[in-house]
Amino acid sequence: MAPRDRRSITSRLIDGVTEVLGTPLAVGAAVWIVMVWAIGGFFFGFSDTYQLIINTGTTIITFVMVFAIQHTQNRETRAINLKLDELLRATGANAELVGAEDEPEKMLKDQQAVERLAVQRDHLKEPLRPQSQTLTPQQSAASRR
Repeated sequence: MAPRDRRSITSRLIDGVTEVLGTPLAVGAAVWIVMVWAIGGFFFGFSDTYQLIINTGTTIITFVMVFAIQHTQNRETRAINLKLDELLRATGANAELVGAEDEPEKMLKDQQAVERLAVQRDHLKEPLRPQSQTLTPQQSAASRR
């Protein structure tokens, strides 16, 4: 038995729309509609009403899609943040970073600077690794003699 989807009907509908409209088939359909509209212009004389129809249609579709895409993006971002928070908590990493997405921008920039300094400091503490012994063609020829 498949697990029940707990998202609201609206959320499932929006996710379905953005999923379908992100396919190559949807792009092809959009190109087809524009081609039919452009060819139709010759039959209708490219009148003001004719142009108003396509302008109104594209404006409405764009307006709705902006909100649909933003909804989907927000949900996916929240899910990623939850997963990252769980990883931070489970690995015992810097617990101060859990929920960082809710902090003011200035705090995030300050914390980013601290983390970059820590990475640089840790990098300097690493023991030097021996370089691999790669011979130049001249050294290789000399060693064969």
